[in-house]
Amino acid sequence: MATQKSLLGIRWMALITVVGALGCASTGGAKATEGEAERAGAEKETASAENAAVWEAAASRGVTFRAVGQEPGWVLELFDGSSPRLEATLEYGERSVVLDSVQQSGDAYTGTTADGTLVRLRIQEEPCVDTMSGERFPNHATLEVGTDVFRGCGRTLSR
Repeated sequence: MATQKSLLGIRWMALITVVGALGCASTGGAKATEGEAERAGAEKETASAENAAVWEAAASRGVTFRAVGQEPGWVLELFDGSSPRLEATLEYGERSVVLDSVQQSGDAYTGTTADGTLVRLRIQEEPCVDTMSGERFPNHATLEVGTDVFRGCGRTLSR
């Protein structure tokens, strides 16, 4: 459990780093100096590389689909196989959902938590843009946990 919490913390720190670095290019309406523009460009490249590393690490752990959403921030990872598994970190890391087994039916995955809460993930194949980073994704993702609904973007990962 401690390892899982530390991994979740690392994932959120990477996400915060990416979002923060992307926002650093703002100069409050003033014209950026050449040095400021170069630093902002370098920070954006670093953030992009860190973001790519997070997604590559997920693929290396066996994640086959990953989604992210904002307000409140959330991350979902789906592990396919003979018994698909779903892990989600919700509300900026304050809440987590782990389903050791989910059932797939078309574009939806469903399961029930240990306390009986119904969880449903729907993946739609249509372009999606993350509202904070501007990153483009091939899929819309909607995660329902009981009566809470989380909307975001995602993509299939390959190993």
